[in-house]
Amino acid sequence: MDLSRFALFVSLDPKNPVPVTRFGPGTMIAAERDPSDKNGRTIRYRPDEVVAITREEMAQYGREYGRALRAGSLIQRTEADYRAFLKAQEDAERKRGAEVRRRKDEAEAERKADAAATKQAETAAPTAPVSGEAPAVNEELTDGS
Repeated sequence: MDLSRFALFVSLDPKNPVPVTRFGPGTMIAAERDPSDKNGRTIRYRPDEVVAITREEMAQYGREYGRALRAGSLIQRTEADYRAFLKAQEDAERKRGAEVRRRKDEAEAERKADAAATKQAETAAPTAPVSGEAPAVNEELTDGS
């Protein structure tokens, strides 16, 4: 993966996460508003997330990013940190995919087992005689005396 288009790698301070706006796009770095908060005041922080800042973004907003780094709101990370973060994301996604496939396979196996049990119960159930007289309905039982 060519990372030459990136000038800076950053993350939030895990001890003191504060919202830092990504100056170009206007989104927060490693944070988002909690959608369950109706007032939109709760922020979810992801201090483990490493964010790559492009050279173009750095050229335009370098002063602002420098200020956030000096204030300690952002921590400068390395390209190796970014690669490790991406690998961890891929591994987590692969694990989630495997879990989804496992659940789907279990559900399919259960569905097949239920269908087989239903079919077996249907074939084992007594059936009405094909020829001959059918038993009378509402016939009184007698003991032969």
